[in-house]
Amino acid sequence: MYLSNILTSLAVIATASAGVIRRQVTTFDKPQFGNLPQINPNATKILENLAAVDNAVVGLTNALASAPGGNTLSGDLNTPNVITMTITLQSANRQSMLDAQELDDTFSADDSTAVLKKIRDEIVPHAQAALSLLSKAKQQSALNALTTKLAILPYLQITEGEYDTFVSSLLPYIDSTVKADVEKALKDLRGFLTGTVGVYNGQ
Repeated sequence: MYLSNILTSLAVIATASAGVIRRQVTTFDKPQFGNLPQINPNATKILENLAAVDNAVVGLTNALASAPGGNTLSGDLNTPNVITMTITLQSANRQSMLDAQELDDTFSADDSTAVLKKIRDEIVPHAQAALSLLSKAKQQSALNALTTKLAILPYLQITEGEYDTFVSSLLPYIDSTVKADVEKALKDLRGFLTGTVGVYNGQ
């Protein structure tokens, strides 16, 4: 319990300083640097980011479940691990958002389909499982009140806001052939996140 309270306090401090600083492309005016090319993120980078998000979601599930990949809440949660994986998810989501904000070229139909499959077939079901368990942890008081109010909830709220920015930044670059399907998958994912935030807000 003492370790849990320490980690919760550290999470609160980290949350307070978690403002987003958008990555800036540095312009070198001095001749010795020459004309350095600006390299913007592309579909490959976004897919890498989505893989990191998926890994974080699976990690959160494993921190909460009684067995790896299971859907039953553990009766003996490792609170520091749950906090750590919640922060890991927020961090992975933030990187996705930052890269999506710098996209400048529409994805090909194949790349857009790959993004759709990653979100719809992997992240959505994995996130549904993880966030359902996280909701149960609050509803069943498996995490202490200090942890839920000052550590888990703030990071979920940050994730929620940054996810919306990710979605609005990504969709314009998805090929029209699958844009509606990607939008639906992203909306489903947002619904799971909204539901969990509501549970932690006591709604």
